[in-house]
Amino acid sequence: MVTIKIDSKKLKNTIQFLKSTFKEKRREVVTCNFTVTENGVSIVIPYGSIFIECETTGTCSTEIPFTHIYNIVNDITIEVSEISIYHNTFKINNVMFNVRTVDYENSNPIQPIFFKKNYTELALLKLKNKGTTVAEFKARQIYKELLEAEDNLNIKINRAYNNLKLYGFTKEEITDFVNKKISE
Repeated sequence: MVTIKIDSKKLKNTIQFLKSTFKEKRREVVTCNFTVTENGVSIVIPYGSIFIECETTGTCSTEIPFTHIYNIVNDITIEVSEISIYHNTFKINNVMFNVRTVDYENSNPIQPIFFKKNYTELALLKLKNKGTTVAEFKARQIYKELLEAEDNLNIKINRAYNNLKLYGFTKEEITDFVNKKISE
């Protein structure tokens, strides 16, 4: 079992800030990744993430519908909240509900990356190039967009190669040039 003792005001401010980064559509379910480490909690949604230092025992990662967390946290009136996570159960103070997944082995915190609502393909490719993992893209629910960006890049590289091969350019030279530009 993983436990967290966290300042309720910090938690509430964090959740309210994350809520302000997007407008939830009626049918869209935004998932919140809640990753607990030895020194705090990373709360991640597709549009951003925040790390809060707090007292914890154990490590884990779980996914929760954001509206669950938002509604529960807004009703907290005590100074320090106690959260416990055990298998398929997530409990904040006296409110308990089932969670989608709990992964006790892969609980490395997702690094804070803030996205605008309409991020570019270049931004996604730069993040991947800087070492953002597939798990991090999936936690932010933008893995599909990353794959589309990679496909589009390959199509554009092939077009450039077809236009420039008459001038002696190889596909590898064009690919290296593009990758270098993305790395900047």
